[in-house]
Amino acid sequence: MLMDVTDNDGGVCDTVCGGDGGIDGGDGCIIVMMVVIMLVVVMMVLVMVVVMMVVVLVIVVMMVIVLLVVVVLMVEIVEVMLKGMLVTVSVLKI
Repeated sequence: MLMDVTDNDGGVCDTVCGGDGGIDGGDGCIIVMMVVIMLVVVMMVLVMVVVMMVVVLVIVVMMVIVLLVVVVLMVEIVEVMLKGMLVTVSVLKI
């Protein structure tokens, strides 16, 4: 169990709530533990969001690189085809 009671044993709730063993200390401790759990959950969600954003960025960068390579290859192929057409045209003229 995460919930530690204020029983003066030096646990989490004793250090947070002053460990007088009263009902108020215990209530405060449960609230504090809830806040801590909420903070941990929020931090985990934030970390997940950041990780997802990094993954998406990496995927986008990879796609851009692939697109650039494809465009360069297409330009090269078109250039070779144009040169071939020019050669055939000049041969035909001769």
